[in-house]
Amino acid sequence: MEEKVGDLYQSINKRKEAFVHYNYVVENYKTTDQYVKASLLLRYKMEDKSSAQDILIAGWREQKDSFNCINNYFANIEDVQILSKEIDSIYRNETNERNKPEFLKALKYERKKDALIAAQTKELAYEIVSELASSNPSILNELSAFIEDTQLSKDITRYKMKVKLQRNI
Repeated sequence: MEEKVGDLYQSINKRKEAFVHYNYVVENYKTTDQYVKASLLLRYKMEDKSSAQDILIAGWREQKDSFNCINNYFANIEDVQILSKEIDSIYRNETNERNKPEFLKALKYERKKDALIAAQTKELAYEIVSELASSNPSILNELSAFIEDTQLSKDITRYKMKVKLQRNI
């Protein structure tokens, strides 16, 4: 209801009143861990791209719908150079063993945007997979999104079998 009230105020050009109601909705979304919805309201109805990005990175940090938060965060960055820096910064400063698989999943979408991003995400994919493969062999399958090689799937299967045998011994 608060969002609809904000929409009505917006339709009669009472922006200040509309934002009071929109802020109430944003706070409610944050309280209920709906960071993507909060960011969409901020970005499109309140036209506050910076706060929308801040909300998304907060959701990523708090691991509340983290994949969708980081995916939307990256999708909102149009400049390839800035995107490249953000990918690197978040990887270096905001990832850990628990959220790296989700970060890797988000990289699969970003790699398609530009040759620079494709090369960067491929290198990061190698790093993440090599770090996590011993504890999570299924993560090796993610490499196929970054590497076009028919031999790769055979190598992954062999590695998984080796790990499985070692665990059974």
